[in-house]
Amino acid sequence: MSSMPITSAWLKPRLECEGRSAIAQLYNRLEGMYPNVWRAAFRSQAAIDNWEQTWVEAFQEESITPAEVRHGLSQCRQRHDMPPSLPQFLKACRPGASLDPDALLHVAIECAMARRRGEPEHWPNPRVFWAAQKLGGDLLAMPAPQLRGRWLAAWDRAAAMRDRPIPPPADPATALPAPGHTTLTREQAQQRAAQIGLNVSHQRGDTHRRWAYDIAREAHRFPRCSVALALSALATFGEDLAGYPALLDRARVLGVVVPEHAP
Repeated sequence: MSSMPITSAWLKPRLECEGRSAIAQLYNRLEGMYPNVWRAAFRSQAAIDNWEQTWVEAFQEESITPAEVRHGLSQCRQRHDMPPSLPQFLKACRPGASLDPDALLHVAIECAMARRRGEPEHWPNPRVFWAAQKLGGDLLAMPAPQLRGRWLAAWDRAAAMRDRPIPPPADPATALPAPGHTTLTREQAQQRAAQIGLNVSHQRGDTHRRWAYDIAREAHRFPRCSVALALSALATFGEDLAGYPALLDRARVLGVVVPEHAP
């Protein structure tokens, strides 16, 4: 057995690991991912104990969490044909840790574009994803240099969300249709607006309709119901929704159906 103190959380038996320790479970997972090759590297129990001690010490020094280990295993399945070394596995657990926030902004833009196109996404870690979400549609609508200040602030705020899972993309069946393929007519939008008592005056500056433009301007801050109402209202006002890319991007993320509009 390892000479490390049993007080290490990585060495304590865990119910979710069927009574094994977390580090023993990790050994088994790597053996399952790389059959024969992984086991061949350990010719004795002493070699296994040495691996266990070395990796647990590294996890503790780097404050690696179980969620990050799961992410590391996922990265290894996708990127490593051979068993990872300790440095490789640590990088797999935190693939964005060696990149500065400025570099990660460009990574976030690429991943967000892939998500919009329905292509495979390779977010370095959840923190990058949640920082990108805080910028909403502006991430793809504005040049990167103009986003830098907001990105750095979002990156700092997203530190508390580094272990929150990345949600899957919206189901294509419920996602925002492409322009020209919408499913809500202008008449339906007017009926919906009437149901909530909207005044459809054509004066954009009127206070009773300003709320819709406020939502459109800062769409990334609003939930699904608010975005849906703003879309319906703007369509009823006769607005060209193509002129509100941030609102459309937010609707796409939330899976809101965009109404058709007349010029």
